[in-house]
Amino acid sequence: MTKPSPTSGSFTINRHFNHAPQKVFAAFTTLEIKSKWFIGPKGGEDLERVMNVNTDGVEVLRFKHPSGMVTHFVARYHRV
Repeated sequence: MTKPSPTSGSFTINRHFNHAPQKVFAAFTTLEIKSKWFIGPKGGEDLERVMNVNTDGVEVLRFKHPSGMVTHFVARYHRV
């Protein structure tokens, strides 16, 4: 049996929103706004939160769930 190994990749999601482009852009690129909807379940805690939405910038969210499990989200912005 082959052991699974970590991999990385990329993907693109195309969505259409019924709001002004500026409002949608702010929802994805402003830490204060994105923190309202991109977060783990209630009772958990942010361990690390970084948002640099510039070309070659990085977004990081390490979150400790109420169960004790820690998730780690990392995104690199290649083009903005």
